[in-house]
Order: sequence, then C-alpha cells, then structure tokens
Amino acid sequence: MSQLKVNSIIPVAGVPTGGGGGIVQTVQTVKTDTFSTSSTSYTDVTGLTVNITPTSNTSKILIYCLINGQGNASTQGYFNLVRVISSTTNSTLFVGDAADSRVRGSTQMYFNQGNETKNGTIVFLDSPTTTSAITYKIQCVTQGSGTIFVGRSTDDNTTAVAGRFPCSIVAQEVSA
Repeated sequence: MSQLKVNSIIPVAGVPTGGGGGIVQTVQTVKTDTFSTSSTSYTDVTGLTVNITPTSNTSKILIYCLINGQGNASTQGYFNLVRVISSTTNSTLFVGDAADSRVRGSTQMYFNQGNETKNGTIVFLDSPTTTSAITYKIQCVTQGSGTIFVGRSTDDNTTAVAGRFPCSIVAQEVSA
C-alpha cells in the first residue's frame, strides 16, 4: 500500500483568501546594459521594468529592485518605483513625504569616487486591486547639472578599476 504524506498542498492560484502568503507567480527582469540621463524630470530607466498580471484582485504584489549606479560629481540621482496599470494609469509608489522643495524618492545615489558605484534597494508590498496587466518600472532624475549612470561607474574606462554591474526588478504575486 502507498502513502502520500505532506505538510501542505498549495493550489496553483495560491492559498484561499484569508489563508494569505502563498506565492502565486514570480517574474523578473535583469538589466545588464547601461543607462544614463541628465534629465531634471523623472525619466524611465530603459529596461528596468517588470510585467505581471495578477490572478486575483485581492492579491498583493511584492516588488524587489536592486539598482547599481552613480551620479557624477555635479549631481545625485533619485529613483522612484512607478506602477502602470493597463498601460494607462501611472502611480508613483513608495516615496518619502513631501516637505518643502525636497525631492521625494524611493532611493538615491551620489558621487564618491569616479570608479565606484552605489546600490539602491527597493522592497515594497503593493495592493493594486486589479487583474489587469501591471508594469512596475524605475524612473530617475538628476539633482544638479550632471549625469546619473546606471549599471556602471562614472569613470567607465577600460581598466580594471572600472566595472559594469547588473540591475534587477522582481515582482511576486502573493495571495491575500
């Protein structure tokens, strides 16, 4: 006689409402090329987006993002997490409170040494209440007259002191 013993069985669609915490799906985008901007308005970081379509409107979406980069000596860079539902509705998520003329952002990078990069991490649990397609993307803006670089240091020369570094964004649907 055969026996099957398990601690639990989680359905493909996750645990039922009220059970909470089951991972329904995970999607990831890895960016290995570089990006730079001198824009003083928030600009999409090319290739640092992830698309997910929730299976339930009660699901939450857990976002993890790692950004490697640096501003040059004339600026610092601010990064925001943005949600786009059905290619139309942009919502900036997970930013600091408004205070005077201070920049609101999810994370920041600045210049220290020309051959050094900083990394910014964003971790946020979103409640989009939709089953429509969602794009999560990263936008950045410079504060100053310089350039922000993503995926590389300011001194992007061909010697061993300069490097190239990946960035990634992950979205996980979590059952409610």
